[in-house]
Amino acid sequence: MRGLSPHAHISPAAPDPDPGREPVALPEPGSRAPGLTIADEELVDANLANVDARGAVLRRAVLRRCRLTGLLLTEGTLRDVVLAECRIDLASFAACKLEQVVFEDCRLESASFQEARLRAVRFSRCDLSDADLSGARFERSELRGCTLDGARGAHSLRGAAMPLSDVVASAGTLADALGIRILDAG
Repeated sequence: MRGLSPHAHISPAAPDPDPGREPVALPEPGSRAPGLTIADEELVDANLANVDARGAVLRRAVLRRCRLTGLLLTEGTLRDVVLAECRIDLASFAACKLEQVVFEDCRLESASFQEARLRAVRFSRCDLSDADLSGARFERSELRGCTLDGARGAHSLRGAAMPLSDVVASAGTLADALGIRILDAG
């Protein structure tokens, strides 16, 4: 059995804000903000619900307790980002590039990671129920304590690491992705 050591170092760089710079002006919920850039910022309790931020760039950012329901980050780039205790359900990370990103205690139900490239990404205690992972590519990434019930494209988790107890807890979703029929014990 292979160990998790190649996946152990996922540590995004911290924001390095310029003390003289004004904080980023955030778009209103439900607005369009293509190409939004959030760099060297820490956002707490922000509301970016239903913002269309296709092609956005998030760099050296921390988002805590933010409402990101329905956020469209399609074809965006996230590097050195921490998302903690955020509601990110129904959001789209489709075709995004994520590197050195940590999701902690986030609600990601029905989020889309279709065709996303995830390198050194960690999901800790996240709910990924009904998420779409179709075509996603995972490299040096891990999922710990996550719920994957009903996730689509779970076969795309190839390249990710999970504790054995999480693999067992997700057996139904993983079996479905591989086309394995579950038989009754009798």
